[in-house]
Amino acid sequence: MTQLSQYSVKSHNEVCAALANLISKQLKNGKKVVWFVSGGSSISIASLALGMIDSKEINNLFVTLVDDKFGVELSQTNGQQFMHLLTGLHSQQFQGIVDLGKDLDIVTDEFLELVTNKMEWADITIGQFGIGEGFHTGGILANSPAVHSDDLVCSYSEYNNTRITITPKLIKQLNYAFVNSMGEGKRVLVAHFIKSQALIEAEPTQALKEAKNCLLYSDVLPED
Repeated sequence: MTQLSQYSVKSHNEVCAALANLISKQLKNGKKVVWFVSGGSSISIASLALGMIDSKEINNLFVTLVDDKFGVELSQTNGQQFMHLLTGLHSQQFQGIVDLGKDLDIVTDEFLELVTNKMEWADITIGQFGIGEGFHTGGILANSPAVHSDDLVCSYSEYNNTRITITPKLIKQLNYAFVNSMGEGKRVLVAHFIKSQALIEAEPTQALKEAKNCLLYSDVLPED
């Protein structure tokens, strides 16, 4: 299993700077980078990090999402929320998941094609994730079809929500899983994530430790 690297930070700006530095370093070295962005608080961190990357360096950067909701208002999707915060990227450098004019199977197939192509194109792949309640990450819920999928992406309906998400199979192929988990409300989740050795089926966050490098940034790391 990948060694988990832990970094104590005091502010969101420090997390943003660390993420920007990770991406910028690869771009400066001439690498083609694919960056997967999660929803929730990760969107604002991603937006601020993007603004810290020199615009002269971003030509070899492509950004897409870890997951999104399907069958909701466009304004509620991760893609739309991120689009509002995008700065500096050309339109060809970002692609979301949801297309309201298409059915779920077509959208899932198109996302799989995008992910497959970009994973082959990239020299470096970076996934940005949070640690969610119930130990979910992205759109991967415990004991859901996503944790059992043999594909790089999966769509499924559960708890009255339909999700399209990357899977643990893709996470294992990432060069970096960048985990941002901030705030007092995350203290217990962060501590558990670090020490847990649970199966991915029960705690999808454990898949993050199987990326080639797993980097955890938090202001509530355990002291010992």
